[in-house]
Amino acid sequence: MEFVKSNKGGTKLLHEGFVYVKAKTLKCGDVTYECELRRNSKQCKARARVRGEEGSYWPTYDSCQ
Repeated sequence: MEFVKSNKGGTKLLHEGFVYVKAKTLKCGDVTYECELRRNSKQCKARARVRGEEGSYWPTYDSCQ
């Protein structure tokens, strides 16, 4: 898992050969990402959730716990 800056200054998540773009920040501080291909072509429905500085992630997300 690696974080990179996009051309527009945003954050992207690279994980297992896929690129995820930031979707939103939840109230609890977790950040959700969605597959870069999801927005335009709907080819990829994957999502990731990153918690805190340790960079723990989940393939999907629901409420903050």
